Amino acid sequence: LSSSSSSSLPPAIVGDEFVATAVVDDVKLSDLLESDIPMRAIGVVRSAFPELNGCPRQASLASNVPSIVKLFPRVSPRDSLRGLSAYSHCWVVSLFHATTNLRFKPTVHPPMAPKDYGAVGVFATRSPHRPNRIALSLCSIESVNLESGEVKLRGCDLVDGTPVLDIKPFVKAEYLSEKPSWPEWLDIQGMAGNVNWSEEAESQLALLAPRLKMIVGVTEVKKVVEDVLALDARRPHAREKHTERVYGVCIDSLNFVYEVDETGKSIRIIKVQPWTRTPATQTSSSSSSSSSSSTAATSSEATEPQ
Repeated sequence: LSSSSSSSLPPAIVGDEFVATAVVDDVKLSDLLESDIPMRAIGVVRSAFPELNGCPRQASLASNVPSIVKLFPRVSPRDSLRGLSAYSHCWVVSLFHATTNLRFKPTVHPPMAPKDYGAVGVFATRSPHRPNRIALSLCSIESVNLESGEVKLRGCDLVDGTPVLDIKPFVKAEYLSEKPSWPEWLDIQGMAGNVNWSEEAESQLALLAPRLKMIVGVTEVKKVVEDVLALDARRPHAREKHTERVYGVCIDSLNFVYEVDETGKSIRIIKVQPWTRTPATQTSSSSSSSSSSSTAATSSEATEPQ
């Protein structure tokens, strides 16, 4: 990777290494910043989101969504996870591996902001299109298994197969002593107030629930689906453009078809179908710098990239 141009792509997956290359613009930096900084994934995320569509924008917005971080044997999970169960929450540092637009732009238009909001600096957003595609998620810890190297979490905003770079406990010192502030548009972004089910959808879910891999039971999956759909993940332009108002989202191994009323504040789930990865989805996944061996791993085993 070249470090001589700001248009080069700093992040890349090379085998099982994540390489972040410093960008140098006619400034003499230290040898450390001029060289590649190698990182290796310590594990992989198993989540209920096989694709980006429907994945929550922030972990805290879908607190019922389960996930598992499966550590690779190389990091000695029995020892490296010791003591983590004493904490209620942890930070999961990961890589935006499914991002298809790899060209770095210093300004972006926040997708959930109003049309007239204008562009802001990438460091003023949580956009995945960053110089280094590092993601940060605050999740609650359900359990830690030292033998299997698995950390079960709640509140997941990561796509299945996401490479994990680090896990850090959330500590008391990180509570803010002052009230935080943020742009107004974050308070007014799309939220649907009501999610309900048709009789047909409920019957279909009851029949298909045994297919679920990450979420156990009809009651649990309904809670997760309602959490996700209540966020109204549609971008503002989609809410204005689409007149049919019928959409679909995949959660776990099922596809949930739903319609949105004219106000945009009420969602009705009208159909539940088995979900299968289409050739187009497979092509998109494999071309987005994702690790195919990680994506193919099941929830009970993680395959370290070769």
